[in-house]
Amino acid sequence: MRLILFVCGGILLPALLCIAGLYFFFFMNGKPFKGFFTSLRGLSKRDKAGQSPLKAASMALAGTLGVGNIVGVAAAIKEGGAGVLFWMWLSAGAAMVVKYAEILLSMNHRQKSADGTVGGAMYYMKKPCSTLFAVLCCICALSVGCVLQVRAIADSFSSVLGAQPLFICLPLFAIMVCCLLKKGNKLFDLTALIVPFMTLLYVVLCLCVLFKYRTALPDVMKEIIRGAFSFKSSLLGSLASTLTVLRLGIVRGILSNEAGCGTAPMAHAASCSKSADAQGALGVLEVAVDTLLLCSLTGFAVLVCPHARTAASGGEMVLRALSSVFGRAAQWLYLPALFFFVLATLICWAFYAKQSISYLTRNTIIRSLFMALFCLCILLAPCFSGDLLWQISDGVIACMTHLNLHALFLKRKEIRLLSMGGSSKSM
Repeated sequence: MRLILFVCGGILLPALLCIAGLYFFFFMNGKPFKGFFTSLRGLSKRDKAGQSPLKAASMALAGTLGVGNIVGVAAAIKEGGAGVLFWMWLSAGAAMVVKYAEILLSMNHRQKSADGTVGGAMYYMKKPCSTLFAVLCCICALSVGCVLQVRAIADSFSSVLGAQPLFICLPLFAIMVCCLLKKGNKLFDLTALIVPFMTLLYVVLCLCVLFKYRTALPDVMKEIIRGAFSFKSSLLGSLASTLTVLRLGIVRGILSNEAGCGTAPMAHAASCSKSADAQGALGVLEVAVDTLLLCSLTGFAVLVCPHARTAASGGEMVLRALSSVFGRAAQWLYLPALFFFVLATLICWAFYAKQSISYLTRNTIIRSLFMALFCLCILLAPCFSGDLLWQISDGVIACMTHLNLHALFLKRKEIRLLSMGGSSKSM
């Protein structure tokens, strides 16, 4: 089982995503980077119905800004070394192209419903692939979008403050229940408030660490380059260990920004923007903020601080880096930042869960029961096995990505037409 997951998710998946990004870059004649700022001007063309383009982008960004940006990146560096960051940056370029392409399709295939404008990967896929994708997305929402996020923050609060898991699970549960019970666009409104705040807070914290250890930055950059092309692990005689640095960097970057797995298009499809090209450009910015900014800041913060590298876990690495600047106050800065990251992720995945279950059934009772299960998983998160859930989540995300990349390739001509400002659902 582990070998299958390693091949499908650990080697094959990053390779396919990078190849897809390179292919669509040339197939779309340099899009989305060519004429990027011209594309953004199209945001002024809007319909009366739907969310503002920035709110839709904030919702999609909320799904990517989870504990992976903090704990996940630090843990990847601990396992694979500083070179992980180099491959993370390199994969970001491919991720931008793939995300742009999937947003174009979702904007062109979105539909009007009783819940407003809906869209996503399942709307441009053919059945039964679309049904399978929606089912997998529901599983992913409960695991990586809910339980794993809550487990990570519960563990952090427990290790730092000695608090019981319910201390953090109950507030998250209460907030999510209130958001889901309220009608209207409360989920979008809340992410529009949380995402800018938590992003700015975390950026300031990391910049303070970098400023204190600014003299170490040149050496860290050299270490990143050397580590990216170091094959010393091959002395162990294992192909898997030889590819650890490359694999961890690419996988961490791609799984952090969710490029290619088909979830972000659900949020972007709810936008009132008339321009698919302009909304796709916002998707490119989403990857830049997630991977090039926040993940990079986490990486540099733990690398420049000598005390951080000896920590036992990714979360402790980040906390030690912040403590070297803010002292004991670091935990009261780090934990709130982590709380808002997790809350934003929960809100976004609750939205993805609603979209997926609504695609599968119109039965309001089943839809309500599933969302109740999502909230219940917040309370029960500490009871689940993290290792097993990560294995399940890796497999589910890999399957979703393979389905989505297959759909993108089948509709490549439509994607190219949309990138040039055209519109067609018949191709």
